[in-house]
Amino acid sequence: MRTTMTFSLAGIFAMALTGAALAQDAYPDLKGTWVGQGAAVVVGTPKHHEKGAKTPRYSEQTFTLKITDQKDGRFWGTVESPKGKETLIGVLASDKKHVLIAGDVGTASGTMMDANTFEWCYDQHTKDSIVVACNTVRRQAK
Repeated sequence: MRTTMTFSLAGIFAMALTGAALAQDAYPDLKGTWVGQGAAVVVGTPKHHEKGAKTPRYSEQTFTLKITDQKDGRFWGTVESPKGKETLIGVLASDKKHVLIAGDVGTASGTMMDANTFEWCYDQHTKDSIVVACNTVRRQAK
């Protein structure tokens, strides 16, 4: 009976460890609305910034990311500013901290700071504009 009890306890312990390992491997849920202020250097007339000349200038803009769907580390949604809206797609790296996002005309890479904050830096090159920017966005309460 002691052998049976030892095997039973070992089985329960193994299942508990497996469950904990699976929980650790889960990707964070990114769905929701994220808002933050971006600080950029722009040239020309990019979609989300004021019209301007072909000379560099500083620009600040508030952005709202709405992540509407997610499967594992892959997700999609929209990014919006007072100047426009576009579709975004993204992925989380296997470390579940590094983020890669692509929009209509540019890409961003970033880092999850915590469950409700991430920083992302964006670059865009088109025939009409160039943009580099970094934003820290925070998940909004539901």
